[in-house]
Amino acid sequence: MTVTAHNGMDGFKAVAVFQHSRPHIVLTDIKMPCKDGIAVLKEIKSASPETEVIMISGHGDMHLAIQSLKHDAADFITKPIDEELLEIALYKVSERIRLRRQVREHTENLEALVREKSARL
Repeated sequence: MTVTAHNGMDGFKAVAVFQHSRPHIVLTDIKMPCKDGIAVLKEIKSASPETEVIMISGHGDMHLAIQSLKHDAADFITKPIDEELLEIALYKVSERIRLRRQVREHTENLEALVREKSARL
């Protein structure tokens, strides 16, 4: 599912769009009116820790990149956006989502097996 927020959206509206649609991957600009991308990142991660958030900035500011990563952003990309770097970031987060899903399925299968074996005893 793809959810698109328009250019120039403020941070409050961005969080509202996220809460309504709950995408697995979010790309957000750091500089937004009313509430910046770091605050949006914190809210998204608080509500949904497994959501992968890729931060985008027109400023190659190392401090912003570090802040983003401290708050569990999956990646930090600078503008102008290099399509290859974006593809790599999206592949990386998609793989993390796939692996988490796979671990969850294996865990559920093991738990079911344990319950089945325990019931036999």
